[in-house]
Amino acid sequence: MKHIYVVHGFAATKKSNWFPWLSNTLSSELGLILTVVHLPNSKKPQLKSWIAALFNEIPNPDNETYIIAHSLGCIA
Repeated sequence: MKHIYVVHGFAATKKSNWFPWLSNTLSSELGLILTVVHLPNSKKPQLKSWIAALFNEIPNPDNETYIIAHSLGCIA
């Protein structure tokens, strides 16, 4: 099954911007699994902690894994 991960950016949270809307829309209208990844300390990001969070929340990406990133989340 397709799993979509959203990676937020600088100073954002899982509930920022359009992330909740996208999550609700894709899950309710298309039946897709969507996870907004929590990146710690987004106002003072540390690459190591963000990479660790990504590996923790996206442990086994495969050809059914899709990532949507925004802002500094793209670089991470």
